[in-house]
Amino acid sequence: MIQQKSITNTFLLSAAFFSVLFFVPFFAGAASDFAVPDWSVSYRLGDRDVILDDVVAAPLGDIQESVYGWPSSEVGLGTVYGDIYKGEINSAVFVSGHELVGSGAATATDTILETGNYFIAVYEFGSAPCTEGDVCVEPTLADAQYWFTQYRAEYEECAAFFADPEEARIFCLTPISFFGIQHFGYISFTVTDGSVVVPDGFSNVVFLPGLEASRLYVADGGGEKRLWEPRLHGDVERLFLDVFGVSIESGIYTRDIIDESNSLPLSPPPLFGFNIYKNFMSFMDGLVASSTIREWRAFPYDWRMALDAVVSQGAPMADGSFFDIVGGIEDLAATSATGKVTIIGHSNGGLLGKLIIDELVSRGEGSLVDKFIMVGTPQAGTPKALAGLLHGDGLDMPEGSGVLMSKNIAREFSTNMSSAYTLLPSDGYLGRVIDPVIEFDPLAHVLDGFRSSYGLAINTAAELQSFLRGDNGVRTRPESSDTNTPNVANTLLYNHARTLQARLDTWTAPAGVEVFQIAGWGLGTLRGTYYTERNVMHCNENLSVT
Repeated sequence: MIQQKSITNTFLLSAAFFSVLFFVPFFAGAASDFAVPDWSVSYRLGDRDVILDDVVAAPLGDIQESVYGWPSSEVGLGTVYGDIYKGEINSAVFVSGHELVGSGAATATDTILETGNYFIAVYEFGSAPCTEGDVCVEPTLADAQYWFTQYRAEYEECAAFFADPEEARIFCLTPISFFGIQHFGYISFTVTDGSVVVPDGFSNVVFLPGLEASRLYVADGGGEKRLWEPRLHGDVERLFLDVFGVSIESGIYTRDIIDESNSLPLSPPPLFGFNIYKNFMSFMDGLVASSTIREWRAFPYDWRMALDAVVSQGAPMADGSFFDIVGGIEDLAATSATGKVTIIGHSNGGLLGKLIIDELVSRGEGSLVDKFIMVGTPQAGTPKALAGLLHGDGLDMPEGSGVLMSKNIAREFSTNMSSAYTLLPSDGYLGRVIDPVIEFDPLAHVLDGFRSSYGLAINTAAELQSFLRGDNGVRTRPESSDTNTPNVANTLLYNHARTLQARLDTWTAPAGVEVFQIAGWGLGTLRGTYYTERNVMHCNENLSVT
């Protein structure tokens, strides 16, 4: 017999999706990290004091802006103004503004506040003398209002391209003093129509399934062929994508989530299957039957697509059209007992939910969501996705046999799948987690090249990027059958995913939306991939020892 050395990897048991629910409230601050308010301000609507994130209820047209309060700290040489903006902190429209005079309060009754989300900004405006010649432009009050409306959003968009917050500040930040703002503070509040009696009940529910949890179909031979979950060898290959992440076979669509997974090639199917969402669906149906909620809907989607493409394009349907998921949420809110929806996102669905809420906010409809529950969502990515993309580990079906989807087919499938890259450990993950995502056996000679480039471990974002890109172009993508050798990523899709991850990692909920994270229930979670070498025995034809 001869001995052949090869690379392999080992990993810990990863957690399955949700079972026993464990609630972890998640509260997101309203302020951007580049300019934290340094004043505490007060504000009064009529005879009611408004505090942070308060809800003000009164009949439409009866609420008028009446009194602004002074900030808590001393005022400098500038003039203090109080401005009302409608919208979210990073997406606002200027409503009105007044100079604060006299004993620290200004009364104004010229602005009617309609229903919606608002924030009040109190700031000291002090335009410094211009001392830099022709390139110096003295700021105006309009410049200060620009900072509170458009500039903050532009900064966030620019900063999303930088993993290092300090680099983001260097390349993207214009100090608030440039806009004439010396000190500022703000509070958020919501005006609701108090003349409308809100029915007693709970909100309708939207459920966003996880990766690979929506069934995918294609028209085939005058009927319908289910490609996922696969039931025959070769089904998965029909789901392959090109280098741009676009489905090679056209006409693939979705219409339901997986209740019980049954990939056995039998017709009719057996009487049992692997429970995915069946119990959850029964539970939600029971809430409707008991009139606890009026309606719930699961929104399947093509999980091969990039998350932002799912939001902008929707979910492909059998007739060739696309279902607008955001529009579906609007429809559910219209029939809800509260006029709002609760969004539940499982795994990848939690990431999708963030972008959907952002889209609602951009449409001025952020208030349609009251609660956002993320179940087992891989915030900042997961090392399990890394093992799958590099080697196909944990992706074969059935696990351990690969009859329907082998490791090499799974790895080839994921190489051009946009969503696979969004689940990789993000730059933010590498910046916060101490444990390395990849380690190399110090005694394995077959790993000498990797150790010379990375040492004993990969634990920075730059190192992981280099490794996934084939040591920045040195390595080529291995043959499909060679799952022991690390894969080389699709650079185009990887770069897009990193930009998207930067946005997801810094996501904050709009005012009025409660966010919960159900993190797990005590099972081990994959920490990383460990490379070593092993002896693989191969016998010659007559089984003799050589």
